[in-house]
Amino acid sequence: MFVRPRARLIALVVALSSFAGPTLWATAPASASSNNIQNQVNAILDELDQLEGQMDAISEDYAAALSLQDDLAAEIESSKASVALKEAQLAGMRKDLFGVAKQAFMSGGRTNSLTSLLTDTGGLNAMVQREHYLSVAVNAGANSSDELDALVEDLNLERKKLEKKKADAEKQAQVATSRFNAAENLANSYQSKLGRAQADLGEALQAERNRRDALALEQSRAISAKYQSQASNYKVKSPSSRAGIAVQAALAQIGTPYQFARSTPGVAFDCSGLTLYAWGQAGVGLPHYSRAQFQRGPKIPISAAQPGDLIFSRTPIGHVAIYIGGGRMVHAPRRGDVVRIAPVDWGRVVGVTRPG
Repeated sequence: MFVRPRARLIALVVALSSFAGPTLWATAPASASSNNIQNQVNAILDELDQLEGQMDAISEDYAAALSLQDDLAAEIESSKASVALKEAQLAGMRKDLFGVAKQAFMSGGRTNSLTSLLTDTGGLNAMVQREHYLSVAVNAGANSSDELDALVEDLNLERKKLEKKKADAEKQAQVATSRFNAAENLANSYQSKLGRAQADLGEALQAERNRRDALALEQSRAISAKYQSQASNYKVKSPSSRAGIAVQAALAQIGTPYQFARSTPGVAFDCSGLTLYAWGQAGVGLPHYSRAQFQRGPKIPISAAQPGDLIFSRTPIGHVAIYIGGGRMVHAPRRGDVVRIAPVDWGRVVGVTRPG
């Protein structure tokens, strides 16, 4: 019932269906001042950052759709089993009641009537015969008739629930398909804008990115040092020995390409796929979906983050990384990038959890 484009997901980064904003840059003329070039670079990076936020959000929407599909599929299978069990119980109960009906005929001296019912092909059909037996059974005081009525009612209710779940699953499949198509469109838009920016202002663009990264690391370290000085103020669960295992597992994947919906060591990861894998190596299971990962494990004050903790960013949650200490994290950022260490942007962090 669900058709998941799993093979195509390997080529997917998630995002919105389109980006309607105006083009914020053009090829810089040779006479352009350094200030004009810097303004263009800043505008480009700010726009790309906004697109990345949208990509994170739509990726989570898509992951949520797939997660709900999985849940519905499991519920449907459970409902099918329940319906089958009740049908088997109903068949057995009907058989018992037919036996009561026949016994009532026999003990009541109505053998001729029973024989007529069983042999008169021109009279009552098989269904009417069964209904007649049940009527006789009820009139004969068969206690099981009430149980039969209750079972029939339960079975009908279970069948209605099953049909509703199937309808919900079909709707969810449509939602997932819509998110998938939207993701492909924005992925192409992002890649196109980034390619033009790199071609037009490549060196200036990279220099500004390096400057921003260095500043972000400096700020993150300062904030982290402040947080560490306040750590004793919090009574929270201490990190387990598994945290170190998870950190080392993630660090061992540095350089692995980003690919949406992947969690394959040495091949590809997305953000939640990396955290799933790393903590899986430490014996802790996590879902492949950052918003769902946020619901697992105890919540920790942001300022109490320790190596191994999961750091969630953006509102609504659209990204997850593993904190490694010193204001740094290891994560799988986006399409065209690789698993790498980066400074934590504490201003965007919305929550921290401590698996294990």
